[in-house]
Amino acid sequence: MDSYLDPSGARGANPSPVWPQIYRLQGEKYVPASKDFPEYYQTKVLPQLDKRLAGMPPSAYEETLVMQRDKILRVLGIDPTAGLAEARQWAQSDDPNKIYNAWCVFHDIPGHQAEANAAWKAWGEALHRRLESNW
Repeated sequence: MDSYLDPSGARGANPSPVWPQIYRLQGEKYVPASKDFPEYYQTKVLPQLDKRLAGMPPSAYEETLVMQRDKILRVLGIDPTAGLAEARQWAQSDDPNKIYNAWCVFHDIPGHQAEANAAWKAWGEALHRRLESNW
């Protein structure tokens, strides 16, 4: 099931950043179980993402693929800080979508709340600038 990478739910961006999360029925509730299925991600999902990313020019779509890949690497424990370097780069952009994606990544990696807060502030400022330029 696709789950939003955005910690506040879908923001209505296009494309909305999602990742294929696995759930397991536990009692009467479904609980996240992705980390228990590393083979699925390593043999099916990650190779497909890598293939799609290979040779693709930078774009918002690429960012969502990078975010998917890095979320999986974090969940599986392969790289607990996967995506941090990209998020830092996106946070320096003037593009509100890139900054928002950076916020999503910072928010998801423990110990990076200060960077998440800064990205959130920068996102609001970038949105304001964009709105002003469209008047």
